[in-house]
Amino acid sequence: AGPVDVLVTRGGRSARLSAAFRYEGPPELLRVSPPEGPTAGGTAVLVDGRGFRPGLVAALDGVALETAWLSDRRVAFVTPPHPRGPASLALTNPDAQQAVRAEAFYFWPPPRLDAVEPIVGPDSGGTRVRVTGADLRAPGAVYFAQRAGLEVEVDPDGRGAWFSSPVHPEGTVDLSWFNPDGQSAVLEAAWRFLGPPFADAVEPPVVSRCGGGLATLIGRNFVAEMEVRVGGRAAEVLEIAPDGSSALIRVPAGASGPTTVEVRNPDGRSFRDGGLLSYGVRPVVRS
Repeated sequence: AGPVDVLVTRGGRSARLSAAFRYEGPPELLRVSPPEGPTAGGTAVLVDGRGFRPGLVAALDGVALETAWLSDRRVAFVTPPHPRGPASLALTNPDAQQAVRAEAFYFWPPPRLDAVEPIVGPDSGGTRVRVTGADLRAPGAVYFAQRAGLEVEVDPDGRGAWFSSPVHPEGTVDLSWFNPDGQSAVLEAAWRFLGPPFADAVEPPVVSRCGGGLATLIGRNFVAEMEVRVGGRAAEVLEIAPDGSSALIRVPAGASGPTTVEVRNPDGRSFRDGGLLSYGVRPVVRS
């Protein structure tokens, strides 16, 4: 490769034109950036190398692409839609010389989220969470609404991942997963951040002192694993509303008059009040 002189000889006489002709070597492909993208296409790709000539055409798996020649060392193109898997890249100069690299670019489908376990945790964060699905890739990122999950670990087969919940105000939020190529998946209203339990009413507010009666705690942040004590005695938790706003309990026996209600969630946070519930006074027959 390079310039050469042209020498013409006739009848013992000659003429020379210096650097009159140039031999071009084939293009050389050194780097593809990024080396992967979504199957939907649309990824802007830069190719670095040497010997790129104006008019060079890039092709993925034999499909020619609209190619931008930036310099003799760089060209660019945008990926088309393509099935999942690797694609070969060919760079062809106008003189038909080529550089070819097998599996130069990999097309990935979007990730999929199927389930999350557990589905609730304290607003103080730190709960270890597991998601399952497909095509989850490292380094992946997970978000609880707008706050990123921590310590993300992706399974080698891409079918699951572990991470820790962040500190977040109480409430139900979407869970979003992002792959390195920007493709994402969302589980709507998949996770609930719990504040401390709180009850602002009990219905009915008066129950039989003999025990066994049903009462409903009305408040927030109730969970199935919580413990309820009435007057210091354990109450049976029968049913929790899906949004944690109420809990049906079976009240134990107790002494007549006002009694304390205590709720303790699995994270150790609790609520206690002595004015929400009373045991009824035993009737007296006088005549």
